[in-house]
Amino acid sequence: MRSLRAAASRLMTVGVLSDGWYAILTGLVLLLLAHLLGSVPWDVDPAATLVAMAFLVIGLWQLAQGLRAELPRQRRSTDEPASRTSECPVAHHPEWLA
Repeated sequence: MRSLRAAASRLMTVGVLSDGWYAILTGLVLLLLAHLLGSVPWDVDPAATLVAMAFLVIGLWQLAQGLRAELPRQRRSTDEPASRTSECPVAHHPEWLA
């Protein structure tokens, strides 16, 4: 697990993996763990079901946070070129045109 975390951290440092994708992947792993722990019978380990429910809630939250971070980025990259003029620093500083 530490090697996967180190690899993801390295990819984030290089810029290949964004914060949103890191949250999405974390959420998916937590959902997988929730599924695995949820399949443990109650009489074998009663705490496994409670931990699975916690992982389920946290995994869904992480997944939602990652999707919220990535979806606006996807929309911005497909905007028309005319909308990019509002990001121009000259538009916010008219004194630069004088």
